[in-house]
Amino acid sequence: SIKVTYHNDCNLRSHLGRVHKMRDVMYSSQREQRAKTSNQIKPEKKRELHEAALDCIITDGRPFGDFRRLGMSKFLNVICPG
Repeated sequence: SIKVTYHNDCNLRSHLGRVHKMRDVMYSSQREQRAKTSNQIKPEKKRELHEAALDCIITDGRPFGDFRRLGMSKFLNVICPG
């Protein structure tokens, strides 16, 4: 028996499925969600993009928040989803 607060076990099921590879306890929607996000950016590429963004900000004297603005965020998601 598992004790949960407010009768909500979604986070626990998600944790068990992701961390402990117990996918059978996950809801079908959680399994589908994990399948959709499997094309994430590799850590090396993310680091390269992060360094390029910092270089761009410093070289051009731009505010650090420029890459978090809605328009830039949409553009970046088109060229590099995830």
